[in-house]
Amino acid sequence: QAMALLAKQGYSDVAARTFVGGHSAGGIAGHPAVFSKKLGGLVLLGSYLPHSAVFGASLTTYERPVLTLGGELDGLTGVNYLARDSRALGLLAERDSAVVATKPVIVIRGSSHMQFADGGMLAGDMKPEKDIYLMHSEAADIILNFMAANSTLSAPSVRESASASLVTQVAATKLLLQ
Repeated sequence: QAMALLAKQGYSDVAARTFVGGHSAGGIAGHPAVFSKKLGGLVLLGSYLPHSAVFGASLTTYERPVLTLGGELDGLTGVNYLARDSRALGLLAERDSAVVATKPVIVIRGSSHMQFADGGMLAGDMKPEKDIYLMHSEAADIILNFMAANSTLSAPSVRESASASLVTQVAATKLLLQ
């Protein structure tokens, strides 16, 4: 309905301009719509692309831009999912360095699973070391860079700057995960 409203307002190519974001299970549930409707991309917050016969998604085969954003102290999704996808990204980047901006895997240091939501605590999650407002600010900057790097609405200089920022953050994540 939101896309129909945008189209009615006169916006063109609404699907390609639409990004879906989901926290935890919301990211897992949201990813099929991005693929089937050919939306602009997917933002995973403390989430991951499920590798299964049912879902069939992985970073290497997902056909749309996808940002995997996780917390260093995420006790529920776990850094192992981020490490797996970071490794896949590294292998993809060996063939095409531009993929770093279309499928970045980034860890926010000192943040927990529930900081991507309301900041509450769930059993199994770790206590965050970072203030939730600072974490939300960092996450928002990363998400905006991802959307700018992958949007046809962005000027070339904006896409380049956003991509460069993502490359820097992906490199820092790679070092952290090693």
